[in-house]
Amino acid sequence: MKYLLIIIVCAGAYYFYSNKALIQPSTNDLEYTELIKHLKTKNVKASVLLNSAHKFAVDGCNDSEWLKIRGSNPKACNDRLNSFKDICAERIFPDLDVVIDGYEAANKMLSRYSECTGV
Repeated sequence: MKYLLIIIVCAGAYYFYSNKALIQPSTNDLEYTELIKHLKTKNVKASVLLNSAHKFAVDGCNDSEWLKIRGSNPKACNDRLNSFKDICAERIFPDLDVVIDGYEAANKMLSRYSECTGV
């Protein structure tokens, strides 16, 4: 079951990565794909990572085709995200000023946030 969830998260990440190729980068508000590129060479603050993770989750909840594959719908997804976003942010990103160094650590936190919110 755990591996199935990981496969779904990775497939979703790939889907969004391939469909969101045109990105306008910003220093404080990075899109998910830009964040991944950024993490390969630089570190990032936890607050930026949380903001990007939440935006990715919101994009996931607005993609009805992806949700249909998962057996969900936008309303249920957004309701779940709104219910759990604060709890998950507090658990996974307790200190927003901390600097996350490295792709692996950041990816682990992004995956934990995705699993926690269910998106």
